Amino acid sequence: MKQLNAILEQESKFARDAASKSSELKERRAATMKEPDNLIAAIRQHGLSPLLSAELSKVETRLAEIGRTMDRKPAGRTPTFSSEQI
Repeated sequence: MKQLNAILEQESKFARDAASKSSELKERRAATMKEPDNLIAAIRQHGLSPLLSAELSKVETRLAEIGRTMDRKPAGRTPTFSSEQI
């Protein structure tokens, strides 16, 4: 019974951690979404420079990585129990 409780607690912790990470990623994405607009406004005002172009590329890469991370599904972890554990 102790093993079963330990496994259930571990699965519960995994679910809480996944929910927390999802919330953090949403916050990071929301903050990062503002950066391209600011960079585009700077490019419009001052013209395209190597620095602004590089910075825009970095922001686009960060946004893509956040999107990939958010789209990634957690590995299916269905716990199995022996008759002794139940």
